[in-house]
Amino acid sequence: MKSERVRPVKKLAVRVIDSKAVMLTIADSKLHRLNLTATRIWQGIEARKTSAEIVDELCAEFAVSRERAAVDVAALLDLLRERGIVALPAEEAEGEERS
Repeated sequence: MKSERVRPVKKLAVRVIDSKAVMLTIADSKLHRLNLTATRIWQGIEARKTSAEIVDELCAEFAVSRERAAVDVAALLDLLRERGIVALPAEEAEGEERS
């Protein structure tokens, strides 16, 4: 797994309620809900951690194998990127130039 650091997009409202994140993407007014594990991954993203650092934290907190955690982190990062919730720093800069 390539260790990458993604960033939340700027046009996003997020609240964590009962250990689960709820987020609204402003651009399309869509509501997204994350389960406990996905919320922990999100908190790592907000803390500007790399995907490898997030995997390490999941392994420690949930007693899951490194391989399973890496698959879960990669899958969520891909989904969040597809939905426009996170971007790689270079992608975020490109989006700002087009705005």
